[in-house]
Amino acid sequence: MAYSIRYNTGAGDESDIETLDEAMTLADEGARYTQEDIDIVEDAGETVSRRWWGCLDGLDECDNPIQFGSLGYYGDWA
Repeated sequence: MAYSIRYNTGAGDESDIETLDEAMTLADEGARYTQEDIDIVEDAGETVSRRWWGCLDGLDECDNPIQFGSLGYYGDWA
């Protein structure tokens, strides 16, 4: 089983990652202010995502957001 990270910007995607935990860690380290969701896709088609929110609504409901000041944040992996 292998995982791929899609930053949905047309650049910077990564592939052939062995575990979901490793893919999540790499994606979190690579998160930038792009206003696009980050998806991790398993080679069988399962996907988990960090959704981009262009406001701060709901931020306090997240356990592990990645915030970009007042510009927005990535929510928890789902």
